[in-house]
Amino acid sequence: MNQLPVKRRRGRPPKFSAASYQNTRDALIQVGLGVLTEKGYSYTGIDEILRQAGVPKGSFYHYFDNKEAFGAALIEAY
Repeated sequence: MNQLPVKRRRGRPPKFSAASYQNTRDALIQVGLGVLTEKGYSYTGIDEILRQAGVPKGSFYHYFDNKEAFGAALIEAY
C-alpha cells in the first residue's frame, strides 16, 4: 500500500482549539445580546461588542462573515 505524502499548510498553525473557538464565539454572542438589548441593532457597533468581550477587532471576521451574519447568530441564540 502506498501512502500519499501529507501536504503541509503554509503559515502558522492556529493558536486556538475547537473548544476555544466555540467559547470565544459564544462569548461574542452573549455580549452581543446584552449590548443589542440595551442599545438596539442600529445603534450597536461591533467595536463595542469586541471591546466588552475582549476580542481583537480583526478576529471578529474569523467568527462571523459580517454584522448581518452576527445578527443572524444572535437571533438563533435568542
